Amino acid sequence: MPAPPPLAEGGPRQRALESLRRLAAAAGAAATIGGCSGYAVVDPIPPPSRCAGLADSIDATVARKTATTVVLTLGKPRFNGATYDIKAPAVTGGTLIGTDVQPDSATIEIETAAASSRVAVSISMSCPNGPSRVIAYFSPAELPDAGMATVVLVDEM
Repeated sequence: MPAPPPLAEGGPRQRALESLRRLAAAAGAAATIGGCSGYAVVDPIPPPSRCAGLADSIDATVARKTATTVVLTLGKPRFNGATYDIKAPAVTGGTLIGTDVQPDSATIEIETAAASSRVAVSISMSCPNGPSRVIAYFSPAELPDAGMATVVLVDEM
């Protein structure tokens, strides 16, 4: 058998430090090649609403028209210079049947499933700071057979 090759120069400490230097150099090269900056933003903070407080300036109610049809009514916004955009709102948790959207009021008719737990209606609006949206949330299951219920309105971010 041939003789084993000689060990690298230096003692165990020097050999371990040399191995660590090679590992650090490889990690640095991998980070440079991968474009890693050391951290990444996973979930950025959404921008603030252009018309913060717009939703609070609107009186909204919902009433049952039939067993599966409800009518959402939005009053005149008290936010200075705010108006409704005359376009159909987006509805989730139901089907849009009809709308009557004017600059100072909106009436929206929605067909809901009997077991629907929550409906969200996104309404386009304008204010002095630019375009905005308000979302109306309500639960058809919690609506009385007669009368009205209030609606939760929030500014879309």
